[in-house]
Amino acid sequence: ENACATSDAYKLVPLLKDISDEEFSSGEYLKIINTGTIGKYVCKWGTREMTYLGKKFQFPGVPQTEFSSKFNNSYSRKSVRPKIIIKGLNLLDACLDERGVIIPGKSTLMIADDDISNLKFLLAYLNSPLPIFYLKEKYPASSYNQGTSFTKDMINGLPIPQMTAEEHDSLVDIVDQILSVASRKDYYLSEEKQKEVGELQEKINKIIYRLYDLSLEEVKLIES
Repeated sequence: ENACATSDAYKLVPLLKDISDEEFSSGEYLKIINTGTIGKYVCKWGTREMTYLGKKFQFPGVPQTEFSSKFNNSYSRKSVRPKIIIKGLNLLDACLDERGVIIPGKSTLMIADDDISNLKFLLAYLNSPLPIFYLKEKYPASSYNQGTSFTKDMINGLPIPQMTAEEHDSLVDIVDQILSVASRKDYYLSEEKQKEVGELQEKINKIIYRLYDLSLEEVKLIES
């Protein structure tokens, strides 16, 4: 679903501030990310500066009580659920918010589900090369500055393959391995850790391609 309406995006600005680890750990604040701070599997909160409606934040957060009070609507309720947060522009990168502590900002999409295993499977699927290839081929008119502007209907229309419980669990297990590496604070500063995640991602891609019974030629076309 759409994460943040335009009106909500502007209402959020007065609440935004840079927060410390201690403030976040206290449970009184929620983090916030937007398309520029969404990475594959994990967000780039704190490692990449966020620009939000002209203002810049290194550690953007909002007081949880004030957020719930000011946004007494679906935005505040769905923001504190376990979810996947997806870039709405150009790249189909998706990260996991397992604890419901990250607010999805302007131009993002989200999938909320209390079944964490289901979220992890969808995380593996969305971060593989196949969905974005499919969407760009099916919706060539949805371009934005030579990229693609994704909508909830485009995401909801993605064809999910049939699979066995073992195949599903295998994807979830690899995602767990990725998260254990990518969630470390120094992940984006470590070429070794990023290479490790890349190798795990390749394992996921091979499973996804096999589920769709793709030929070697089709795989080469997707990855090119």
